[in-house]
Amino acid sequence: MGLDLGIFALTTAVVSLLGIFAAQRMVKLNGVEDPRWIVIDETAGMLVSLTPLLLGLPIKPISLLAAFILFRIFDILKPFPVGWADRKIHGGLGIVLDDLFAGVYSAVILYFCRGLL
Repeated sequence: MGLDLGIFALTTAVVSLLGIFAAQRMVKLNGVEDPRWIVIDETAGMLVSLTPLLLGLPIKPISLLAAFILFRIFDILKPFPVGWADRKIHGGLGIVLDDLFAGVYSAVILYFCRGLL
């Protein structure tokens, strides 16, 4: 099963932009800075964390589980710049950007560990 890089990148960009819009709208409507019931930001971050699937990471349950666990670790621990985006960039962009950064950390680790999975 081959994944097309262009389609994957476009999907990730669309989900990210929709996430920014949805999160910003919820912030304005509800006055809540990071509405926890909006999860499209996590979806965008997970898509980024799955990027190594396009670069040779085998598509199997262990790879998907590793991507999810790593993404959640970085999303919870919030190392720089994840935490910085979460604290300093407000509104929809900040809500989504911290998850995109967490996805990048996850993707980098998965890529370099691809021979182990």
